[in-house]
Amino acid sequence: MIRKLKFVLVTAALAAASGCGDEPNKVVFGGGDLRADGTAKLDVPTAGDGEADGDSAIDADSAGDPGSDAGPDLTEVTDSAATGDGGPEVDAISQPDADAAPDAEPDSAPDSSPDATPDAIEPDATPDAIEPDATEPDATEPDASPVLCHATPRPADAPRAVVYALPYTASGAKAPTWASAVLTADATLTVTPGTFTMGRAHLGHVRFTPDGALGFVPQEDGSVGVLRVAANGTVSPLIANLSGAFYAEDVAIHPDGDRGFILHGGFPEHGGGLYPFTIGCDDTITVGDRVLVTKLLHGFAYLPGDPSLAAAVARELPGAPAAEEAHLLDLGPPITRLGGAPTFQDIDAQVAGASLSPDGRHFFVGDISEFSGVPNRIAVIDLSGATPARVQTLSPILDPFDIVPSPDGDAVLVVSGYGNALRPFAYDPESAAPLGEQGPSVGSSLPGHAAVVARGAARGVVLVSEIGGIRLVRFAGGAKLDDLGLVSTGAGTAFIPGAIGVQP
Repeated sequence: MIRKLKFVLVTAALAAASGCGDEPNKVVFGGGDLRADGTAKLDVPTAGDGEADGDSAIDADSAGDPGSDAGPDLTEVTDSAATGDGGPEVDAISQPDADAAPDAEPDSAPDSSPDATPDAIEPDATPDAIEPDATEPDATEPDASPVLCHATPRPADAPRAVVYALPYTASGAKAPTWASAVLTADATLTVTPGTFTMGRAHLGHVRFTPDGALGFVPQEDGSVGVLRVAANGTVSPLIANLSGAFYAEDVAIHPDGDRGFILHGGFPEHGGGLYPFTIGCDDTITVGDRVLVTKLLHGFAYLPGDPSLAAAVARELPGAPAAEEAHLLDLGPPITRLGGAPTFQDIDAQVAGASLSPDGRHFFVGDISEFSGVPNRIAVIDLSGATPARVQTLSPILDPFDIVPSPDGDAVLVVSGYGNALRPFAYDPESAAPLGEQGPSVGSSLPGHAAVVARGAARGVVLVSEIGGIRLVRFAGGAKLDDLGLVSTGAGTAFIPGAIGVQP
C-alpha cells in the first residue's frame, strides 16, 4: 500500500536509534487496478513540526494553475466555476509491485448487472465457509429481519477499545499481528497486554458498527478482516480474511449497522467498484456482487442525516463527465448519480482519501501525488446546492494523508505524513472558503491514519498511528489542538502501529 518506502525508512531509523447545472444529471447504474499502494516517496523529511515546509497558502484553483505559491501567508480564493481539461485520460499512478498484486485472478469482464443471488459467506454451509462461530445457526440468505442488531450505540462514556495493527516483526518482516488498548472518558489510553492474528494492515482505518461490537478493516492481501469486541472489551478475530471478487481498499458501514459497502479501488476490468454486504444478527457476513463499476474509487461516505445518499470520489463512474471525480449518489437501489464536481482536474493527482464534515455539507478530498510536479492539495466540495460544486482548493499542503473533521464542526485536522505534523485548520461552512486559517501544528513522527471520538466526555480526541506508538491530540476550538502526548505501543520495529480504529 501507500508508503512502502516510508516504512522501510522507519524500520531503518528505529534500528539505528536502538543500536471530492441547475438540474441534476441522473444516470441509473445496472450493476457492476489500482490497489491502495501508490508511488513511493522519494525522500522523507526529518521529524519535526512540519511548518518549515512553508505549505500553508490557499491558492486560486483553476485547470491551468492548480496553485503553487508556497509562501507563508494564507490567501482565501473560491472557485466560481470549473471545467474539464478535455484531454485524453491517462492513468499516471504506478502499478503495484509484484509481491502484493491486488488481483491474483482478474475478472475477465466487468460486471454488467447485480446478481440477484448474493455470494453468501455462511458460518457452516460448506467446508469453504467462513465460520464466525461453529455453534451459531446456519445462514443461507442475507438477514431480512427488520431488527437492527448493531444499531444501538454504546454508553457514550464507557471505555472504548482502540484496535491497531502491528504489521512488522522485530526484524522488519511483514506480520499479521494485531493489538488493542483501552481509551477511557478522561482520554487516558492504556495498552492491553497480548496480541491476536488476522491479516496484515500497515495502513488503514478500522470501521466499527454503531454499537461498536464489530470492526472491519481492509488488509494488504485485499481481504477484509472482521473482529469482534466483547462486552468486557476483549478483542478477537471473527473472520480473519473475508475475501471475494473484491480487493478491499476501505469499508463503509451504514448507520443502521446491518449493512455496508466494500470499496475496491482498482480498474473496472479488475473489479473496481462497490460491493454490498449485510450483517446478520448472528454476525454472519453476506457479500453481494458488484453494484457499481468505478475506476480508482478512493473515497465513500454516507451523508449524515440521510444515509440514502453518499458522496464518493472516483476517476471514472458511469454517466459522469470525465472532469468530474467527486460524485453525489442516491443509493437506491438502484444506485443513481445525482451530480458531481471536479476535484483536481489533472491526471496525475493521487487521492489518498476523503471525508465529510459532520453536517454533510462539505466533502474534503486530499491529493498526495509526488511525481506530478504540482504541489499537494485539498479540494473542498460543497454538497448543499442543486449539484455538487468545488468551492476551494487548499494548496500547497504537503502529503495530506488523512483528513479528520472535528465532531464540533469548527475545525479540520490534516495529517501531513511526510510533513511530520498534525495541522489544524479553522472550518466555517458558511464561508466562501470553508477551510480558513491554520493553527499551530503538533509534531508527529511519520504519522499514518487517524481515528476520532465523536461522543461523550472524550469527544474530539484523535488517535494517530506514528512510529513510536499512538499520539493523542484533541480539538480545542477552531484551529487549535491540544497535544495529549504519545502512548508507546512497545519498543522496537515489532511495535510500530499500522491501521487503527476506535469504538464509537
